[in-house]
Amino acid sequence: MESITGHDVANANAREAALRLWNPGPGVTPVPLWLDCDTGHDDAFAILLAACSPAACLLGVSTVHGNASLDDTTKNTCSVLRAIGRPDVPVFPGAVKPLCRDPVHAESIHGASGLDGTTLLPDPGEIPPMGDNLAVNAMYTALKDTPPQTAWLITTGTLTNAALFFAMYPSMIEHLAGLSIMGGVVGGFFTHAPLGKLSERVELSEKLHKEFPTWLSGDSVMTTEELGAHFRGLGLLKDQGVADDKLFNVLDKAKESFGNWSPYAEFNIFCDPEAAASIFTIPKLAAKTTLIPLDVTHQVLANRTVLDLLRFGYEGDKGKTTGLRILFQEICTFFAGTYDREFGMDTGPPLHDPIAVAAAIVPEIFDDLDGERFAVHVVREGDAHVEQCGRTIVKRAPKGQPGVRIPRTLHIPEFWHMIDLSLAVAEKRSPCVLPS
Repeated sequence: MESITGHDVANANAREAALRLWNPGPGVTPVPLWLDCDTGHDDAFAILLAACSPAACLLGVSTVHGNASLDDTTKNTCSVLRAIGRPDVPVFPGAVKPLCRDPVHAESIHGASGLDGTTLLPDPGEIPPMGDNLAVNAMYTALKDTPPQTAWLITTGTLTNAALFFAMYPSMIEHLAGLSIMGGVVGGFFTHAPLGKLSERVELSEKLHKEFPTWLSGDSVMTTEELGAHFRGLGLLKDQGVADDKLFNVLDKAKESFGNWSPYAEFNIFCDPEAAASIFTIPKLAAKTTLIPLDVTHQVLANRTVLDLLRFGYEGDKGKTTGLRILFQEICTFFAGTYDREFGMDTGPPLHDPIAVAAAIVPEIFDDLDGERFAVHVVREGDAHVEQCGRTIVKRAPKGQPGVRIPRTLHIPEFWHMIDLSLAVAEKRSPCVLPS
């Protein structure tokens, strides 16, 4: 990853590029957004970016079951909005459970509250009431009044609310500019990102997606030994001196372990695979959808350099900070601990959810290999491989054909600078104070 703090030339260029994108200036209309989330640690950053970037106009937030119960995700959402000085953004509780199964929560990752690890969150204030289809109707009311082909729906939690929204209001498929989803995982070395629960890893080159664009799709017959030799021959191993036995062992395990909730499935899709499937099987909606899977988010790690940026800011004095910056650093630090414990990722946690916001407001920072599009199938009960329930199986569409956009990577320094720029706006109006 490029340097993102200090004032070296590369960093200054990234900062300048991020500022142009994050605040496009007069004459450019902000992108209308509706954010649907299950507010945990990374959702807090999604709210921050959506609510504080001048490139976006956040119309409202709906909450959903997922990282924690609906009650907790709603309280967390209200607290985060108050923390960043945006209590004016309306919040609407949505689905308390999946379409046709029991809810699952991620206490092992996000703690009992869904947002454990800090004492600096403000009181959520008055909690909005729950009601049947309240969130879905609120989405419709806000989004239908936007100019056609301008607004985005962004989902960073389970897809229950989104599925109900498009089922109840199918005309919105044509009206929206797009749908951005954080969810799913491709696997098969779709990118170089570290995935799955592995005790050992082999670091791969950032060029992997360009040198190995076909990845190990479902019909691949390449053996582990052939794959290892291929990677070595193309110079895609960061440590070319790694022994073959270790290389083959790690690659073999990585082929079968890439999810973050089950070996095959990412949490948001696993929680309500029926809801996810209903979205990906609507051709007109799929053609407007951007999917941000773990293969992308696990490239964006909040390492020590990033934590310093969050705490002190780009222009900041290393001895000075604010209550809001400490809050977001604590959120990241707790998240880092659970990712180290659960996944053996000791270089920092991936910040999944704000990347889905970035995909809607600054699509220029993403690389989709010159317009790659995909068909997405979600494994559900009754499918041949039911033990892989929640898995997202993707197939590349013929060149020029419509389908889901799944980027391979993004400009990571610019992304982190946009988070810092958002914090700089929020801290000026935040009620958070430094701990004594």
